[in-house]
Amino acid sequence: MAAVLDLDVVSEILLENLSEEQAYPIIDALKNRAKQAAEANGEREDSKGEGGGGEGKNKEKVPKKWVILITKESLDEKEPVGFVLQIPEQLPAKEIGPRLRETADEYNGTKKGRKNPVRSIGELFQYLGPKYFIAGRLWKKTKEAAEVVILSNRL
Repeated sequence: MAAVLDLDVVSEILLENLSEEQAYPIIDALKNRAKQAAEANGEREDSKGEGGGGEGKNKEKVPKKWVILITKESLDEKEPVGFVLQIPEQLPAKEIGPRLRETADEYNGTKKGRKNPVRSIGELFQYLGPKYFIAGRLWKKTKEAAEVVILSNRL
């Protein structure tokens, strides 16, 4: 009997039971295998014909939460900056880093990316279009870094 598990669930289990150094290569391999299977499945569906009617089926509304991404280097500066993005509600915050790495790797694998690869979070947000983020189920909301103001909670 075969069971289907969401890749996010498997990732969480691996991260809970293994160190990050052990878990991330496994998670990356699983995501690559899932991506290959999805591409192969998509090619089979395309070869069946009728390309017109199925556009609305994959457009499920995903509940999202807002995230402000501030790099460690930025916190050390006098005027820290950050980027705003949305992620699926069920996605743990520790998964954002690997997804951003995958997004950068996907872009750097293209012809344009090989010519001008992105090497930092700032470059990732400034130079990449939304299609790379959406593929990783991330939705960027700022292109330029936003200033971060740190205040006391007291009024």
